[in-house]
Amino acid sequence: MYLYDNNPWAAGKQLRDEQLAACRQRLQAEGIAEVGYGVYPQTGEEAGYTFAMILDCGEERDAWVRETYLELVRQTCRKMEQERAALPV
Repeated sequence: MYLYDNNPWAAGKQLRDEQLAACRQRLQAEGIAEVGYGVYPQTGEEAGYTFAMILDCGEERDAWVRETYLELVRQTCRKMEQERAALPV
């Protein structure tokens, strides 16, 4: 199975880095191995814009992986909304 993301957060690269780190923690806790990872482009201003992660899991884990990543995206959205709400008007 693979995860593919070519939509980094405009609010900052660190958001997707945090999201990806949380994803890796959850995958590891579930015993799902990451067997490959790559980014494109590798250099330049947009380095890392797209990533692909190859996972060693069967089809029976597809829904879990998909829902887990989507929940992490939702958490990032909530975090951005909270930070935006805390800004002075």
